[in-house]
Amino acid sequence: MNLSRGIIQLIFSVSLFVTLYGQLPNLDDENELLMNYTTLWDLLKPQSNPYLQELSGHWSFNDTVDLTKYEEFDHTRFEGTRELSLEEVLTKVRERAKIKANQARVNIKRPPTPPPEDLPTFDPDQLTNSTAQLGGTAYLSCRIKNLNNRAVSWVRKRDWHILTSAMFTYTNDERFQVMHAEGSEEWVLQIKFVQRRDAGEYECQVRCSDLK
Repeated sequence: MNLSRGIIQLIFSVSLFVTLYGQLPNLDDENELLMNYTTLWDLLKPQSNPYLQELSGHWSFNDTVDLTKYEEFDHTRFEGTRELSLEEVLTKVRERAKIKANQARVNIKRPPTPPPEDLPTFDPDQLTNSTAQLGGTAYLSCRIKNLNNRAVSWVRKRDWHILTSAMFTYTNDERFQVMHAEGSEEWVLQIKFVQRRDAGEYECQVRCSDLK
């Protein structure tokens, strides 16, 4: 629905949206915490560890390591320090996980607002693809509910040419014609003697003058 132009459009294409949901780790399970490699890496990655920042090494193809800043690195400030025990590492991981859990936010998507009852709606179950043989006849169907005497137009998307509007034809190509039975929700664009250049997308549109 395009509110700015006051047009409700049916476009023959399909979009797929996927939402991936995850779970926060169980803070009471040490095995789960050990598997939380992202949190553990936050503690050990060079960006948060000055020792690793200054020892910027890289592995070469002959399986040797080059510590480019080893000579000018100040080791004295780390003298007397001890390595963390496994329990202390787990404690830090647990604290970091709690902080992330407290910062987590749940985003809830509201369902789309249904259109007002007085506006037309397109049938979502109608076919969006049609196949025709060269020289044959193609039928493109558009079902609209609650039309309330509004005009239905068929537009060729390739050049945005209005082919039909209501029961009138707006093209010199007599192969195009709209078919509609009074009281029916079906508006069918008929294309006779189909040619290769007729392939492409066509849009069924309803203009609602009460929209701004």
